[in-house]
Amino acid sequence: MSLNPHSRPDWSAIDTVLLDLDGTLLDQAYDNHIWRDLVPQRFAAARSMDLHEAYAEIARLFAARSGTLDWYCIDYWSRTLGVDIGALHREVRSHVAWLPGAREFLLRMRTGGKRLLLLTNSHPVALAVKHEQTGVLDYLDAAVTSHEFGAPKEHEQFWHAAVAKFAYDPGRSLFADDNSKMLEAAHNAGAPCVIGSLAYDVTLDGSTFRTMMGIDPERAAAFMQEHGAHVVALNCGTGMDMVRAREAVERYRHVTALPVMAQPNAGQPKLVNMKVVYDETPEQMVAGVAPILDAGARILGACCGSTPEHIRAFRAAMDAYQRNSTLM
Repeated sequence: MSLNPHSRPDWSAIDTVLLDLDGTLLDQAYDNHIWRDLVPQRFAAARSMDLHEAYAEIARLFAARSGTLDWYCIDYWSRTLGVDIGALHREVRSHVAWLPGAREFLLRMRTGGKRLLLLTNSHPVALAVKHEQTGVLDYLDAAVTSHEFGAPKEHEQFWHAAVAKFAYDPGRSLFADDNSKMLEAAHNAGAPCVIGSLAYDVTLDGSTFRTMMGIDPERAAAFMQEHGAHVVALNCGTGMDMVRAREAVERYRHVTALPVMAQPNAGQPKLVNMKVVYDETPEQMVAGVAPILDAGARILGACCGSTPEHIRAFRAAMDAYQRNSTLM
């Protein structure tokens, strides 16, 4: 991530960095492809349903289990939907990828003497596939899934169990997650710095964008602020390029004065040889940096399809933006 200098955490006051996995360290495009594309397709085929009917039925079933451990359980959904979802994870495992800059961030934290803990709702089957593809667990001091604790991260029970297991001081920890429902639980558990980041999907008619559960940015930002976030953010999603990210930042700023972080995708996804591809170059993407900063973003990074070259281009553009702002 590229950070505005005024948004940097006080690392001298932080001993432990608590990290989510998907959308924080690893590109969520892999999970999105499985849950938003493959699962509905296989479910529709197994039930001889229209694909739109399959999407509606799955959304109904998901909503009924939201906030519970079942929502994250591959075994539960395999039984409920009649689809071997573990096999789907292995089938498309080549799609697993790091987010740009994530490994470098972990290495910097390790060099700085910070303890790195992975706290994830990811099912053990999915975590195993992701580790096999990336070696992500080798960069961390320890990791736990909510399935081990018997409660999702949305519940305070998870956080009490995490403190008991890892003996970290919540008051000297930084927590980053892309699910707003984790915010209140983490805040209540004593985390002094909580970043809430959500993924949005552009609607079919292109008129707006909402979360997977139909929440618009204004409502999401208000919720994150109300539930203890110190930074409100957006990342990933379907169709969330630089232009849409700027719109989201503007909509956040209408309802909150908290710092805003944006991590848009490298353009619009295209299916090439059955693989999702984002083909916006650093030169194309960087043209949107100044408009996003003008809209009020304080922290800027990138998500699906981006590379270290994109982030370096962002950093240069942000430095130039700050120099120009100083001269004005």
